[in-house]
Amino acid sequence: MLLAASNVFVRLPGIMSLRVIPILFMVMLPLVAIFAMPIASTLAIQNVIGNLFINDELLFISLTRRARIALYKAVLLFSLSLVAIYMPLVFFWAPQSYSRGKQMLVSFAYEQIMHLEAQTFHTLVDGMTVYFSSKTVQQHFDGHGSVNQSHNNQNETHFNHIFLALSPKNKDQYFLTAKQGYLAADHLIMEQGSLLLIKKQRCYSAQFSGVHIDLQQLWSLDQKDSITKDVKFHPLPELIQNMKTQLSSYIEFHKRIAQLLWQFLLPFLALFLVMILGQRKSTMLMGIITSGLLFFIQYIALTLAQVMQNTIPVALLLLYLPPLILTVFFAYRVQRS
Repeated sequence: MLLAASNVFVRLPGIMSLRVIPILFMVMLPLVAIFAMPIASTLAIQNVIGNLFINDELLFISLTRRARIALYKAVLLFSLSLVAIYMPLVFFWAPQSYSRGKQMLVSFAYEQIMHLEAQTFHTLVDGMTVYFSSKTVQQHFDGHGSVNQSHNNQNETHFNHIFLALSPKNKDQYFLTAKQGYLAADHLIMEQGSLLLIKKQRCYSAQFSGVHIDLQQLWSLDQKDSITKDVKFHPLPELIQNMKTQLSSYIEFHKRIAQLLWQFLLPFLALFLVMILGQRKSTMLMGIITSGLLFFIQYIALTLAQVMQNTIPVALLLLYLPPLILTVFFAYRVQRS
């Protein structure tokens, strides 16, 4: 919940109404749970097992084989329970959460475009900034001089002296200026302006008397590209379908399997850490530090694997070896101690 609230706080500059905050908070919960569960699970183990030091209970457990096996079985049950929740999170709920969050922000940005203030730069969605000096709303009138009620939903918002910057990630950059423009349904019509295009470190310019921009297509284009090309939006069936043809889908699939492996082994790593560090260092502060450190190692390993995805053997080693090596190393240290 803390991470979800932080996510909403980061997006506050683009939120123009309080009503969207609780909706966005709930939508983003499955996504942030991906990061919260590994940290929370290791901290929970270290806190609970650390408390066993109070009456030398851990000493009894370490000296009695049956008690030690019972402890390992309890941690195993805890890990399996977490994996049962983490699996649908990783493969279904989190990608859908991310996608729906983006869709909601885009839809809300379109709703709010009518209420933008003049003489202010507005970033409606990532990669789209607009500025205009003034605006007016023109209503449709019938032949008798009264407002035509059938056209009330088709009133045109006119903007004067418009500046529009479009810079999708890893794509060409567009800068448009226009003397005037207006919104008609889902279209932005700009008149008497100029266009500057920056493409592959080259600049191109053009003048236009009129240009039509389909806002829904423009916003959904970036969203569509993200959903179809960015594999983090793909649920499990799409990953499996694209694994044979797309290297990114193949690596993403194994990355999510590695996330499940990390989540399964993290409680054991936390248990071994407590037993290695001993009574004096098994504090809440030490638990927070070691939990954050273990998650940081996981994050770095998964990120490096994605960076090295063009070298599949190296990427797979980075995905699967670190948690196994840490587990074997910590288990060995526990046996030696």
